[in-house]
Amino acid sequence: MKRLTNTALLSHPLAYSPIAKQAAGGEKGIDFLHYIDRIQAVNVFDNGDVEFNFYAPSAECVEVAGVTGSFKSDKIPLFKKENGYFTRILSGIPAGFHYCDWFVDGVRVSNPDGRFYGGFRMMNFFDIPETQDDFYFRREVPHGTVRIELYHSSVNGRTKYAYIYTPPLYEENVDKLYPVLYLQHGVCEDETSWLWSGKANYILDNLIAEKKCQEMIIVMNSGYSFKEGEKAIFYPGDFDSELVYDCIPYIESNFRVKKGRSFRAVAGLSLGSAQASLSAANHPDLFGYLGVFSGPSSEGIEKIIKEKLSFGGIFLSAGIYENALNKLNAFKKELDDIGNQTIVRSYDGYHEWSPWRHSLFDFVQSIFGDITMPEYPATLLNERIVCREYHGPNQALFMNPLFNDPFYKDVVFHVDAKGRPAGSYVDIRTGITVLGPGRVEFSIEAGDAVKVMVRFRGEEVNLQREPDGNMWSAVCENVEPGFYYVYFYIDDVHVVHPFTQCCYGGFCAANYFEMEDPEFQDYLLKDVPHGSIRLMSYRSSIDGRDKPLYIYTPSGYDTSADKYPVLYLQHGGGENETAWVWHGKIQNMMDNLIAEKKCRKMLVVMAEGYSFKPDGSSNPSLGSFDEEMISDIVPFIDKNFKSVPDKKARAMAGLSMGAMQSYKIVFNHPEVFANGGFFSGIFYTRDEVANNNSVLFNRQKFKDLYQLIFVGCGEQDERLYSGNAEAMKLLKEEYELPITFFHIPGEHNWTFWRKALRAFLNLVFK
Repeated sequence: MKRLTNTALLSHPLAYSPIAKQAAGGEKGIDFLHYIDRIQAVNVFDNGDVEFNFYAPSAECVEVAGVTGSFKSDKIPLFKKENGYFTRILSGIPAGFHYCDWFVDGVRVSNPDGRFYGGFRMMNFFDIPETQDDFYFRREVPHGTVRIELYHSSVNGRTKYAYIYTPPLYEENVDKLYPVLYLQHGVCEDETSWLWSGKANYILDNLIAEKKCQEMIIVMNSGYSFKEGEKAIFYPGDFDSELVYDCIPYIESNFRVKKGRSFRAVAGLSLGSAQASLSAANHPDLFGYLGVFSGPSSEGIEKIIKEKLSFGGIFLSAGIYENALNKLNAFKKELDDIGNQTIVRSYDGYHEWSPWRHSLFDFVQSIFGDITMPEYPATLLNERIVCREYHGPNQALFMNPLFNDPFYKDVVFHVDAKGRPAGSYVDIRTGITVLGPGRVEFSIEAGDAVKVMVRFRGEEVNLQREPDGNMWSAVCENVEPGFYYVYFYIDDVHVVHPFTQCCYGGFCAANYFEMEDPEFQDYLLKDVPHGSIRLMSYRSSIDGRDKPLYIYTPSGYDTSADKYPVLYLQHGGGENETAWVWHGKIQNMMDNLIAEKKCRKMLVVMAEGYSFKPDGSSNPSLGSFDEEMISDIVPFIDKNFKSVPDKKARAMAGLSMGAMQSYKIVFNHPEVFANGGFFSGIFYTRDEVANNNSVLFNRQKFKDLYQLIFVGCGEQDERLYSGNAEAMKLLKEEYELPITFFHIPGEHNWTFWRKALRAFLNLVFK
């Protein structure tokens, strides 16, 4: 029985390639730091068995249950082991994508060691493939790029994220234009769904490689366009207007796309299918193809039939157990009678991701062919409504990898008098609420628990049960501005709060919040030209894993003939490649500093820093990431991006563990890097991490090799500040080295690291 490890099965918004390890021994110093295995919440094996694990040494009972679809919601007890884990291997769960709930002594929780998907609730999930090489697996084929782009919504004034898939060689084929599929998620999900749950990027990669579908761009948006105070029924605001007036113009201004209805398709699942069919019916001049996967509403299809609209293709699908096939076939007859070519498909499953993946797989093979279709009069208004303004807190305070622009709501499902879906959206209480400057409330539903607490800023805060229900809460005062990890505990069991921001920290999922700093605003979302974040992957020559790179490219990158310097920026221990994107808010930082002319336009590359050779010969604390950087990552960037391939145009920086890795790389490879930034690391003046004595004690050699060496440390970083200050005094005063030492009041945390990065960016490549 072998554990399945294809990247498509393991990746999720918090970790592209989870390492299933954690640090140990660090309390004795870096010389004792090493990594040990960390048991994952769910392991899927090649025979279809599934192992469930939850670390809850103080619990009496832990259960697991499905949420919807083919993994039923009956609670299944796990068995307690001596190591503190509750575990059980189950057989017979049907293949597919499955959400799951965990119950610790009866309280529903999320498992911090699980794979996470977000939206209205942060939930664990797992995948059982149908075959050993399923159609959505990451295969050995050319891979496209996923871009995270920002655009402005004129419907509610918010800045919205779009996840955009561009096919392989899009960046190289600069004269080629592409058709576009606009692909929408379902209710309670968001713009990340089709990437992390649907695996749309891998499905397209594989089909394009087999020449079974056209090369195309896929645009995945957040379908929530609530206006302030709106009491939405079924449709969460006017997404149709946002799509046609805001998103499509953005895409057609920033990507190489073919224009006209013959080269645009719109599709979606569940709620997204209703939004897609309504947009197609409202704007037949814009869209030539329509995909409706598990459509709960017939409004758009009925309008198409009533107005006798003709499309190049209409695709209708559902899970077999949704019992929708007769209805779909009836629609097919009516649609075909008015000149449409309608495809109907049903797949094994319920209202869930397995049928939706199959739907996408079949739909994209049917669109953008050589089909003549009628043209329709323009439906867009010449005079657009006045753009609404957003007046809430800065959106950067809430952006997180599971829900980029979060709304904390729940859906009350019901139907109207005619049997049509008429669900409503109700606000829910979030787990962490900033009440004002310095004040924050923590709350969690924990029922009859004995003890509920949170750990943050190095202290424990006990929550008290509220008198009128199952909620526990506490208010903390005098909270300084900054970024804070928050760990919730119910009866001493670490859980993840499902209704608040979530990220990766401490080798697992963690909650967090921001207390806005009125004196440091560079990480906030501002009205400036926005760059983009690109997600790509490479194969590590060190450990053989497919590993992620998040790459920031500045505004104008695609159309510029310029080449750019590159900053390689590393996370700390317990974190991963997502840290600088979501904790550090690198996109906002770069956009704002570039707009203010406080730093150069550059590429910023963020990699996962865990790399260990299978033979065990890697450094026990820092791994072999230094080798991987030189052999794999730098060549990958120079091959795939408009980078300046010169040491003077490269910088390596990082925080904590990433600072130590950067230190080692910069001083061991002066032929590759002429700039280094080390935030909250140990600056050694002896040959322990790097062979640098001959450089540090030779001013002329130091100046010949390096343009900028930057050391940053918070003055309240008790473990590191005094040692770094002594090293800087020695090197700057006795050896007169031109090292920049940045020290201000601050601790070993993101509040300081953002400020250190800003100071570094002000100087590098100048």
